[in-house]
Amino acid sequence: MKKENRMTIKIMMIGEQAVGKSSLTKRYTEQIFVTNIMGTAGLDMKQKIVNVFEEDVNVIIYDSAGHERFRKITEVQYKGSDGLVLIYDTTDSKSFDWIIEWIDKLKIDNIPNMQIILLGNKIDLEGRQINKSNAQDIADRYNIKLLETSALTGENVDAAFDHIIKNIYKNKIALLKKDDIINKTEIPTENNLVNNNNIKRDKNKNNNKFCCSIL
Repeated sequence: MKKENRMTIKIMMIGEQAVGKSSLTKRYTEQIFVTNIMGTAGLDMKQKIVNVFEEDVNVIIYDSAGHERFRKITEVQYKGSDGLVLIYDTTDSKSFDWIIEWIDKLKIDNIPNMQIILLGNKIDLEGRQINKSNAQDIADRYNIKLLETSALTGENVDAAFDHIIKNIYKNKIALLKKDDIINKTEIPTENNLVNNNNIKRDKNKNNNKFCCSIL
């Protein structure tokens, strides 16, 4: 597909500082892991062309900062996204508590057509504080897909992004088809209604002429 005709999918990475948002983004877009990545100030953006159901799609990933003072920026940005990747650190219980607050907020906002996935990152590290079963309970409560990942080893990183990108793609296609059906549906205009009424009156006039004439 030509570049100008490609579908664009926007994904926002959301999570507390140091949960691995930048590392996950870099692992997916560049297939590399970099240690000691500096914290994101505001928003960072990465792009990748992804083949989805034999169609090239332009995927834009926004990496949001986790600092308290940047959270209002994140709120504005996520409402313009097609999907959200909510991330917590499996070795940091506070990051999990923070992401639950975000999930509650998203539920209240009731954003239509938003695709969401929950990731428990850093499963390569020792000192786990968040059991997968506890995270699964939260995911089940809000009907969200849960995967545990490692930006270091790459485990489940591609699977996580592939899952949300495919769901966004299918959702966008469904909306496009719905809009196309609506656009193709004929909406009666005032002129059409007048013409139709005239046709009916003419038919009635002809019918009266034949039925009431004297033979």
